[in-house]
This record gives sequence, structure tokens and C-alpha cells, in this order.
Amino acid sequence: MAKEVEMLIGVSGIYVFYLLYGIVQERVTTTPFGPNGERFDFMFFLVCLQCILNALFALIVLGFNRLWTKQAPKDKVPFTEYAWISLTYVLAMLCSNSSLQFVDYPTQVLGKSCKPIPVMLMGALVYGRSYNWRKWMCVLLITAGIALFMFKSKGGAVADDVTPWGVMWGYALLLASLAFDGLTGPAQERLYEVPAS
Repeated sequence: MAKEVEMLIGVSGIYVFYLLYGIVQERVTTTPFGPNGERFDFMFFLVCLQCILNALFALIVLGFNRLWTKQAPKDKVPFTEYAWISLTYVLAMLCSNSSLQFVDYPTQVLGKSCKPIPVMLMGALVYGRSYNWRKWMCVLLITAGIALFMFKSKGGAVADDVTPWGVMWGYALLLASLAFDGLTGPAQERLYEVPAS
């Protein structure tokens, strides 16, 4: 029973904090600030700040883990693996956050929900992974459902000064973000294959 409660707490935390993150992120990128009503467009700074805070939080959790377990596991993963994952993750986040200047947050979330397709494609093409036909069918059906929902939805808050070309640029940034996600996911999977000490 303890595992089920732990899972429920974990899943609830993911949903609550992801929802809060989305609300704050959309407000930051679409709300006019200051006396001239300028929009926030320093996406690289935002992504760097997110990554720094993520790293600090990970260090704190690792510290607590070492205190709790009284041991420090040896890391056998080469630094280049971490560097590659970090680069593709930062580029995916940068493209994703930048797209919010041109498309609304629901569109971004629905677009990013198609992430399993590029992850599986890049996993097969770049990393030589193989997936059974059931997995491909499930991913295609989920993506088709998301696409139908996206084309049916009315959309959310987009800035008034965004042109149709701007919206197309927003979609291009989403596609680039998905491509980088496709490189990040399989590389992260490879980390789990490195034997622990």
C-alpha cells in the first residue's frame, strides 16, 4: 500500500507543479510589462535560469540522498553523454519557450505531447533502437488523438501583434523543439544501461 500512496503523491505533484509552471510561463511570455507594455523576450536567460535552478535542486536531493543512504554511488557515465543530453535539452527548452511568443500555451502543450514520435524515430534512426509494432501503433493513435483535439480547439492567449508568419515561426520552433527532444530521450535511456558500481 505504501508504494501506491507514494506513486499517487508523485503523480499529483507532477500534475500540480506542471500546471503551475504552465500558468506562470504563459503569463511571463504573453503579459505586457512596464510603462511601454513590452513583452518578455529573453528566452535564453529564462532557460539558463531554469537549468541552474534544476541543477541546484538536483544537488540538494543528491546531498539528502547521500545523508540518508550513507553512501555515494560511483558514476560511470562519460561526461560527453551528460554534455550531449544537456545541449539537446537546452536547445529543446529554448525553442519551446521561444514558441510561446508566437503560439498560445495550449497549442505548445499539445504540440509537445507528440514527443513520443520524434523520440522513437530518433531512437531508431540515430541510436539503432527497435520498437515493436504495438508501441508504434499506440504512439500513432495517441498523436492522432492529440492532433484532432488541437485542430478542434479554439486556442488560448496569443499576443495581438503576432502575424500569420509569426504563428508559422512558432510552429517551426515547436517542430525544432520536438526534434531536439527526439535526440534527448534516447540519449537519456542510454544512461540507464550503464552498469552501476
